[in-house]
Amino acid sequence: MKPIKGIVTDVEPFEQPDGSYRYAKNVLINHKLGSITNEKGTSVIQNSFGTGTIIIGQLHYNQHIIYLFVKDDTTSKIIKFDSSINSFTTVINSSLLAFNPDYPIIAQFTINPLGETIIYWTDGLNPPRFLNLSSIPVLTSDNISGINLFPSYDLFPLFTLNSVNNSGGVLNTGVYYVGFSYESEDGIESSTLVIALAVV
Repeated sequence: MKPIKGIVTDVEPFEQPDGSYRYAKNVLINHKLGSITNEKGTSVIQNSFGTGTIIIGQLHYNQHIIYLFVKDDTTSKIIKFDSSINSFTTVINSSLLAFNPDYPIIAQFTINPLGETIIYWTDGLNPPRFLNLSSIPVLTSDNISGINLFPSYDLFPLFTLNSVNNSGGVLNTGVYYVGFSYESEDGIESSTLVIALAVV
């Protein structure tokens, strides 16, 4: 009998069902081979990060690709590691990212409506940020706020009411608010900001 029925500990040892076992550690059931196997281990990967470089966050994108958030003595980087070809590619390199080894990075990713990959990260020190991997900006002190997930705005729309139509309207009775939201070029919308008192 092939041992692929898993662990069973609810019976006495002499009543152990065929194909089951009472204890296992670091094993996987391989139904294709009809056996149990060990979990895969780890392997050392050579890199050229240099001395003084610290990995302070990672984002697992798929089976082969991991994005690494790296800090060295002079700059901060996001590096793409592809294990299928054992290669490292710098995605963005800027001291303005201001990574800090004392603040580990937590990251996630999503695919936007255009099919582009966007990564999001936060470290509890800098504002939560995002990066569209299809349109990576050259960061400057003037545009660094453009990758903030919650940007601040100094300009707001100004609405002026020219006239009131007291008859013939089609709005249902209720309370209405005036608000706005921003939409980026890749289809991501901000939350709605209400800028007027309720209209009854």
